[in-house]
Order: sequence, then C-alpha cells, then structure tokens
Amino acid sequence: MTDNPTSQELRLAVELLKDGRLADARLVLIDAVTQYPGNELGWFLLSFAVTDPGQQRDCLERVLRINPGNSNARARLEKLGGVAPPEPIPQPVTPPFVTGEGELLPPEPAPPAQPVAPEVAESVREPEEKTPFAVPDQHVTPVIFDEEEEGEEETSEEAGEEEQPAIEPAPEPSPAVVVAPTAASPSGPAPTAKPTSRTRPKVTKAKAERAPGWMVAVIVVLLLVILLGAGAMGLAYLRSQTRVGPGGGGQTATAGAAFYTSTPAAVMSLPPEWTHTPTATITLTPSVTPSPSVTPTPALPTPNATISSALDLVQIEDSDLRGLTMTSSLPRFVISQSEAEQTLESAFLAQSSVQDVQDQARALKALGLITPTYDLAKHTLNQMADGIGGFYLPSRKAIFVIGTGLSGVDRFIYSHEYDHALVDANFGLKYLEDPGFCKGDEQRCEAVQALSEGDATLLMQQWLDKYAGEQDLLDIVKYTQSDQPRYALPEDSPPPYASKDANFPYVQGLAFVNYLYARGSWAGVNAAYRQLPDSTAQILHPEKYVSQEKPDSVQDPDISSALGQGWRAIDVNTLGEWDTYLLLGYGSDPASQLPDARALAAASGWGGDHLQIYYEDQTDQVAMSVHWVWDSQGDADEFVSGMRVYLGERFRGGKVPGPSQDCWHSDNQSTCLFTSAASTLWVLAPSPAAVTAIHGLYASSL
Repeated sequence: MTDNPTSQELRLAVELLKDGRLADARLVLIDAVTQYPGNELGWFLLSFAVTDPGQQRDCLERVLRINPGNSNARARLEKLGGVAPPEPIPQPVTPPFVTGEGELLPPEPAPPAQPVAPEVAESVREPEEKTPFAVPDQHVTPVIFDEEEEGEEETSEEAGEEEQPAIEPAPEPSPAVVVAPTAASPSGPAPTAKPTSRTRPKVTKAKAERAPGWMVAVIVVLLLVILLGAGAMGLAYLRSQTRVGPGGGGQTATAGAAFYTSTPAAVMSLPPEWTHTPTATITLTPSVTPSPSVTPTPALPTPNATISSALDLVQIEDSDLRGLTMTSSLPRFVISQSEAEQTLESAFLAQSSVQDVQDQARALKALGLITPTYDLAKHTLNQMADGIGGFYLPSRKAIFVIGTGLSGVDRFIYSHEYDHALVDANFGLKYLEDPGFCKGDEQRCEAVQALSEGDATLLMQQWLDKYAGEQDLLDIVKYTQSDQPRYALPEDSPPPYASKDANFPYVQGLAFVNYLYARGSWAGVNAAYRQLPDSTAQILHPEKYVSQEKPDSVQDPDISSALGQGWRAIDVNTLGEWDTYLLLGYGSDPASQLPDARALAAASGWGGDHLQIYYEDQTDQVAMSVHWVWDSQGDADEFVSGMRVYLGERFRGGKVPGPSQDCWHSDNQSTCLFTSAASTLWVLAPSPAAVTAIHGLYASSL
C-alpha cells in the first residue's frame, strides 16, 4: 500500500485550513492518515487542524518518526513544548519540483518529500481563485502557519500579508463510494455501498464531532485487520469443546495446574513426513482424573464511577441502535492482559481439560492443518477473546474489556461486547457453551458463532458511525497503529489455518448478517436466532440459509472395527464447507496449499460430510476417514482434482500402488483417495493394510 494520499485531498485540507474550517479539515486529514499512515505531509497538516496541544505534538512526533530530517516539524514541535529526537546528519536532498498543472511531485530518485512548508508553497502559488468550499458566514482566517510567539514582531516581509500555504484549490471531487469490509476468502454478498462526499463542504458542528459514514468503513477495515490475527470472542471457546472428542466435553483440570508451557515457534517448511512426527504438540499438565476444583477465577475490581458512567452511556446507545433492552444488571470488568489470561484459563478449565486440547491438536495434525510444534493451548485461550481487547462469557453473563475503560477504543470494544449481552438476554446464547449442542457437528456451532459475531460487528460499526466523536477516532487510529500485542496471549507464528479460521466469525459472519440486515433490518437478524443456521455453507452462501438448504446427513460405519484394540476416538465430527476450504488452501505445509480461488471453488459444492479420527496412545499413531458428499458430479470432480494435488504435495515422493489409483505412503503412514459418483472418501492409517480394511467398511455407502 502506498503512503501517498492524493494531492487533491491535501489541497482540499489546506483550503479548509485557510478558511478556518478546522473541523472539516480534521475529517479529511484523519481519513488521509488512516489510509496512508506513512505520509508525513498528512500528519504535519493534521497538527494544524487539531486544537489540543497534546494532539498537535503527537502529530508532529509521527512526522519525525517517518522523516527525522523534517526541520519544519522539528521547529514546530519545539515551539509547542515537545522534545524532538536528535537531528540526523544532513544529507543532500533534491528540492521538489512543480508540474505544469501546479502539482507538487517528489524528485526522482530522491527520498520521500518533506511536508510543504509555507516558503515552498508561496513559491508555486497560482493566481488567487475563489475556493468552492468557502462558507461566507463561517469564514475565519486564522494564522495557522504563523508560528511567531505572542508579542514577537513580524518581519517586513510578513507584515503586509498573512502567510498561508498556497496549493491551488481543487475542483470539487465526485462522491466517493464506501465499500464495507470484505475478504479474499468466501464471504457472501458484499453490503450495499453508500455514496458519500469526501469533501463535506457544509458540515455542521454537531456532525463534525462524530465519525462520518465514509470514515467508519476505514476504521472498521483497520480493526478487522487486527481481528484477522485474533481468535473469536468469549463464546468462541465452544469450539474447543466440540472438536475434542466424540463426547464433546472434557474432564476438569487439577486445581492450580499450569495450562500451558511455551513451545518453539511453528515450523513453516517441513519434509513430507512432518505429519507423522511423534513429537508432542503442546507441553501440558494433563488431568485424567476429575477434580472438584479448578483454577480459581481472579477477584476483579469493579469499574469506578467515571468508567461506569461511560459504559452506561454505551449501553444506552447500543440498545437504541439494536432495538433490544436488558432488565437486569450486567457484571463488567476493565482488566489487564495478565488478568485476562487468568480469567480465560479459569473459564476454559471449568468446561474442558488439557487432554481435550492434546486430542484436538492430534486431530488437526492428522488433517495437516497444524505443525507438531504449534502451541494449540495458547491458541485455544485466544479463541475465547476477541482481537481488539475484550470478551463476553455467557456462563458468567459478564463483559471484560482489556484497557482503561475510558478511551474511544475501550468504548468501541464495549459496544461489541454489549451486543453479545443484549442478544444473550433476548434470545439466549447459553447453548453455545453446551457441549451437547453441536456434538458430532462442530461446523454447526461455527455457523452460529458467525451469526453472533457478525451481529456484534455490525452493531459496533453502527455505533462508530453515530456516536463516536473526533477523539474516539484519533484514539482508534493511534491504537490500530500501535505495536502493542492485540491477543490476550501473544502467539508466535501461528499457522495459516489458525489465522484464517479466526477470521471467519468476523468477516464471513459480518457479510452474512449484512445480507440479513439488508433484507429485513435488525428484525431480519433477530429472526435468525429463532431459526439458527445449520452449516458454514449457509454462512458462505446466505441464499442457502434463506431457502433453508440443509446439509446432507452422512451416516458411516465406525472405523474402530478395522483398527483393533487400543484405539480411541478423538474426533467424530463434521468438517463443513469452511474447514474443507481451509484443508485445501491453508495447511501448514506451504507446498501443499492450493491457490485460494481454487480451494474456494473445490469446496463450494459441499453437501455434507462425516469425519472420524482415532488415536492409539502406545504407538502415537492416528487413523482417519473423511467421507464427503457433493451437490453434483461436477462439484465432486472439482474437489477430487484439487485433493489429488493437495495429497500429492503433502506426501510428495510417496506415490504407491494401492486399492485406489490415488495412494501415497510415507513415514509409516498410508493414505488413499477413493471416488464414487458424487461421493469422496479419504482414508489415512499407519499401513496400507489398515487403509484397505477401513475402505472395506464403506463398500455399501460408496
């Protein structure tokens, strides 16, 4: 991404500053630096548009971080009482030049151009022309570029005329179109674009102090970038309980047991046999014997009166936007990152055990989605919190915000979390923590979670549009550019699957909810809680949800009869269209990853599936079968074509004869792909004989 906003935007900002319309100039410049945070001229001009000295200094400090040699910013910062970094050794710089149209362009191949100082602007001033943005009854001519201290005499050159930046007025730009956040991955129909004017020629005072519509999408895009690297929110930890074995639940951890120990960073390039390495995925303290106690939830202080008042206001605003109310009080806590870790660990261990996480890691390794060294325990806790610093726990009916509770970012986060509380109070979310709700059908819970997170993301976008003020925007911009970690527990090098999967509830969920909202406003979204989505395919293709196209039920024999004694089921479940797409496009072995578009197309004809994964503790071996059914023969053929490429690369060099033409053997694991009409079976086992035995069980269903 370039760090150069259009000269038209900067010319407009200068004209607004000249006319004394600081609020309008702020809106234009905040938009510019949000989209192009590396543009020093945008930050320099913004230092004149904001009125708070601290904000002015912050803008100038950003200029100097981008270009320490900017003498104009350095001198202005020192006059404002800021401390500028040491001035760098001067380097020869070719001055900027001017095109025939009056555009300032950087020299080639000189370093990035410095902000246009008044002296430079004066030298290229075009004949005075009436700006189309002037508002006569609001016209004020502040001395925005005259930095003389009060009482200091002007020079003879300055006395005759006020010095102003002289970039010629731009013709009024055509309305911009704001496009709501989308993703390269499947996301359903994009929300309807809303035209708006980037110039805002006549902005009232009330409007200038809250986020304009065309800024909202920009801010939400930035925050979604953060969300992509994070896990789902508080209700997301249902996923750690539905894919941890056929029972869905787990045993309680021993009191005080360490939940995880850091492990080396994920290995991103491994030989074909990496999936068979008997290395433990995570170093955990297993709890096989149930214990009546768990790690105690830390005692957390309640917010003070000032913070409570700020959060109360957000609750009123959310209720007004969402059209839902609560009749009972809601526990809420503003906490530190360490307190968040303790709270999340306690909530997890109250429902599951460390052995559940170990089994989930074994299942994901068998599917080729994580490496043996990946710390899934840390990722599991992060799935319980959202990436911008908060979570809601339905079991405790409590909201947690990681921060101070008073900044624009904190209240923005709270608007998201309070939506979960409103939905829980009116429609109920407790089933998301019920291990039996999605027993054997995890992808159904993924779909419901996407509905919930898409709901909360849309509401916080609306809150930002209507209620966020100028300072809120500045807080959010600063936060999104911060180097501070966003996770409850920072992760090192998460595999592609983990990062992509964490994105699903927010991006694909938001697209799904936008589809429902466009058809029937919030009433249409509310109706979805009375008729929950059944599959990730319905989230990715909302028209399937509207037409109630349900997934096919796939009934298969238990493969344990082909394995013998000592094997136990660690995952009996469904993958769904979304995880099938991730399997093909986002495995941990880079060589096996299909291009995103091909993985998407290969998975899009999903009709249903059934997954079985068994594990033998003594030998550290796994056996697996995945049986897919497809909407049509063409859909089946497209998937098989992509799957052959995936398996050929994952087990490269291991192609062998077998009961199917598509068989591979490597490092004591054999795998074959079987096809029959609109049905596909993938079997993985320790030996060719075991593959043959498992395949024989499917003779009647293929």
